[in-house]
Amino acid sequence: MMFKGKLGQGLGGMASLAGGVKNKAGAVKNKAQNFTSAVGAHPSSGNLFLYLALIIFILDFIGGQYTGFKWMWGAGNIELAVNILTSSVFATIMLIYVLIKVMRRDWTFVGFDTLSFVFFAFVMTFFILNNQWFGSVKAGIHFAYILFFGFTFMKTNESDISTVYMWVSIFLLLDFFGYSLLQNVIILRYLPIILIFSAFYVYQKSQSKVSTFFLVGIIIIMFIFAYQDVRASDDDTLFTPQDVGVGFNAWFSDFKKGGKALVSSWQAGFQRQIQFAITGKVEENEYEPLGVYLENVQPTAPRYYIDKGADDKDRFEEVIIWGTLRGRTLDDPINIEVGCYVEKGREKIRAGKEDP
Repeated sequence: MMFKGKLGQGLGGMASLAGGVKNKAGAVKNKAQNFTSAVGAHPSSGNLFLYLALIIFILDFIGGQYTGFKWMWGAGNIELAVNILTSSVFATIMLIYVLIKVMRRDWTFVGFDTLSFVFFAFVMTFFILNNQWFGSVKAGIHFAYILFFGFTFMKTNESDISTVYMWVSIFLLLDFFGYSLLQNVIILRYLPIILIFSAFYVYQKSQSKVSTFFLVGIIIIMFIFAYQDVRASDDDTLFTPQDVGVGFNAWFSDFKKGGKALVSSWQAGFQRQIQFAITGKVEENEYEPLGVYLENVQPTAPRYYIDKGADDKDRFEEVIIWGTLRGRTLDDPINIEVGCYVEKGREKIRAGKEDP
């Protein structure tokens, strides 16, 4: 009986210990979820990620701008995909996913949620197995930022986690290989994908003043740099660093060149408009008389007389003269003052009334 009692106490203690561990694990999980939600849900969290992306963009200029890695095209890609799908890393990630769904009593294993996680697991396994990029500090910073951005801000602003898995996977692939795949997009030489993607996403979700400022600035810079003719280099080696990107001096020099080209384009457009306005109006009035003309001038009577008054002074008969005044110019209005007078020796006697 004593042995049975001791055994019961021991099992009870182990159960209590297991319960305590489970509670502590749950508390840690809740704290982690609360931290993730707090970071993503805070009104200024989107602005924080924009500032971080801008800082990463500035750090990328040290030693040459970060331009990711070149993708190797060929039959080896099929073998690479098979190796990923059959690797123990991919199997482990998928096993964890299945166990979590079982513990949550979620038996829906076929659907977009599972497909999106399979794609995410495939991408993560790809980066883990092909670890040549570990030697690049800039690549590591980009990788950490994308994961942090995805599972905090994105997770809070998306309706389901499957969308987050897809966005994070695409974001990672674009940031690491987008520069070589999209080498004809000139703007990617001057602005990193990490900044462009973050600005557009944060603006879509928050529409804060900071995100609006970033978005407008990026669009303006895109148009300015669009005047530069840039070619990206090619290579066939997986995770081989691309040529060092432009330094800050070259970046700023090309920015000034693009700005000057844009201003010159605007000036040329304005000059064409002005020339068209002048020549167009001249052609329009080519056969029209330009200037001021007095036409059809005629008096109301053929003769006017002067009478002597009682004071022996001349009394002039009222003189009325009619006429049509016409004026035509290319553009500017005409200011005309109408009047008439009669000369008597050296004296000019002005008319007493003009109508109109």
